[in-house]
Amino acid sequence: MKSFDKLCLLAMFCIITGCGPQKANEGENATILSVVPESMKNEVKISEAFSSAKYISLETSQELLLDNIQKIDHKDRFIYVSDRFAVYKFDEDGSLLSKIKKVGPGPDEYLSVSDFEVSEDGSVWILSRSNQTLYNYTWEGEMTGNIKLNCWAAKMLLVSPEEMWLYIGNEMNENNQHQLKMINPQTGSLISSQLEIDEKQAKYLHINSENHFSRGLNSRDMYFFKVFDDNVYRLSQDSTVPALTVNINNKNIPPSFFENEYEDVMDFFQSLFNEGNYAYGTTAFTEYKNMYLYSYFYDREKRLSFISKEKKESVTDFKTIIEDANLFGYPVYLTELSLFFQKNNEIIIPLTPSDILQYAETNLSPEDLNKVKQVIRYTSDDQNPVLLLLYI
Repeated sequence: MKSFDKLCLLAMFCIITGCGPQKANEGENATILSVVPESMKNEVKISEAFSSAKYISLETSQELLLDNIQKIDHKDRFIYVSDRFAVYKFDEDGSLLSKIKKVGPGPDEYLSVSDFEVSEDGSVWILSRSNQTLYNYTWEGEMTGNIKLNCWAAKMLLVSPEEMWLYIGNEMNENNQHQLKMINPQTGSLISSQLEIDEKQAKYLHINSENHFSRGLNSRDMYFFKVFDDNVYRLSQDSTVPALTVNINNKNIPPSFFENEYEDVMDFFQSLFNEGNYAYGTTAFTEYKNMYLYSYFYDREKRLSFISKEKKESVTDFKTIIEDANLFGYPVYLTELSLFFQKNNEIIIPLTPSDILQYAETNLSPEDLNKVKQVIRYTSDDQNPVLLLLYI
């Protein structure tokens, strides 16, 4: 799918988010990071940019067919995956261990899965934006509690048993004028509200991303980011402020652009694309020991940037990964895919097996085609996504 079409569909169907732009100098103490042109490439090979790669083929059966993947969390030797209807627990071989699928109108059921978090005790919090409710379940499917919200939360970050961040976005109403709320999930009480919503942007700027939160190196460091904002914020219940500001080759959207009047989000996108080849982010972010990983859009295409902490500028930046480690040159187009950054120097990208097979049948010898089938454990066109794990 072309990036323009993808963004238009995103604008039509997204249901949340507060994406108010920030001036590049708004955070007086923010560290300025730069994506420099000499680092920007069209493509990189896995063997050049990553230390290793592996694949996990998620189990498939008639009873186990995943919808579009919304989130992936790899921790404690388990891989947790959600689609719009369920949360799944896989082992590191891709075998299903358990799932929570409680869709329905009943008192212990949710309407949809907007986000999830696994608690320290192993239970699962599920956020159902559709009916403004948080649910807590065991892996046996028993609901142990719920919290009725008074706002349209879309993403969540569980900091501790007593602290949870909720991302509301630009959904302003009489109960909410802020993009972020921290609540106590044990009591449901409000702890803090952060980042006021701009009334003008609340009329049109509603864009969702798979990622809005990231955990820092320190267990208490938490980051927040959003599309159409050049800043990455350090979360605090007292004051959430920009920690980093990213200058993308001096192509960032000027703040004045957001002051115009737009009928709706589609009008905004049309104006954006007519204005020029802007860069805008942030679609994903995380912090590692020596670098930051930063994903953004530039000229309507998603890119991934490795930014050196020491130099404070990008060392590698690209939009396509050439899979030369296992798949004989298969191109991984980032614009068409979701990126899930993990804390163990790992990026997880869900791939469609039938797309890989089509490439292999068109470009490879029968012998290499068979090798590709073995790598992704190909079964049929209905096979669940295969996860590409890339290590920095």
